[in-house]
Order: sequence, then C-alpha cells, then structure tokens
Amino acid sequence: MTNVGSDRDQLSSMAKQAREAMASDTLSVVADRGYFKSEQILACHDAGITAYMPKPMTSGAKADGRFNNDAFIYDAAKNEYICPAGEALIWHYSYVEKGLKLHRYWNSKCRGCALKSQCTPSTERRIRRWEHEAVLEEVQARLSNAPEMMRVRKRTVEHPFGTLKQWM
Repeated sequence: MTNVGSDRDQLSSMAKQAREAMASDTLSVVADRGYFKSEQILACHDAGITAYMPKPMTSGAKADGRFNNDAFIYDAAKNEYICPAGEALIWHYSYVEKGLKLHRYWNSKCRGCALKSQCTPSTERRIRRWEHEAVLEEVQARLSNAPEMMRVRKRTVEHPFGTLKQWM
C-alpha cells in the first residue's frame, strides 16, 4: 500500500517487494490499466516477474472510427508494419522521447489508398514503436490467453484497496 496518488510508477517496486516478502523466486502480478507504464513493465520483465495487465485505451483513432495501432501487424524479421490494406510501413528513423528510444514507420503510398479515410487524416499513417515493444506485446498476448486473470483480480482486490484508498 502506498500514499502515492498515481499507480503508474508503482508496478515493479511493489512486485519486487511482494516477491521478497513471499521469499519466492517467481511471481506473477496482475494489475489494472492504472499501472501500465512501459518502463515499469520492462523492469518486471527484467526481474523475471510475469505481468498481466490490459493496455490503456488511449487511441484517438479508434474513438474517431479509424484503425488504431492494433490493426497494424509488426513483422520483426523485416522490421516493418503491415497495414490493413496489406502495404508495408517501413522504418525511417529512430529518436529518443522522454528517455524512451522510439522508431518511426510509414508508407508513402497512403495518399492513394482506398482505406485512407479509415486510417489517417494526415498525408500518411505513421506508427511509432518502442525499442522494447515486444515485451509489451508479450504482456498483451499473455492476458489474451488468460482473460480470467483480470476477473480474479477484480473479485479479490478491487474492494479492499478501493476502501483503503477511500479512507485515506
């Protein structure tokens, strides 16, 4: 339990403390969207802690009725994305933003695409990918293969922690 108002920076610290308190070599943690932060998930991964948590719904594209990033398939062997129209979005450059190394992908053929209105209001659809995005994809795949993890979490921890936070 913590008095910190946001859970975003708590995942790896709390998970490591829990593993230590239980004197266990392995640990699986289940958290809600409020804990989702790339660096925290990577820290758990690096510490050998298995995380289960849903990705936050932050895409404005999906809310506007357009394809969100999940509609684009990453091909690690080619280091490119395949769009819903079957075109490749290729790597163009890398940069660092807020301490994270990100890669930018796009395709210059978007202007003539029949699906452009469902994809982007810009000249071309651009995708950014964190250098450790595969770790986040692993977390999502793990949760998709075990959706009951979130149901168990809701039944067991939502009420006690919600009550404690309310009292605080």
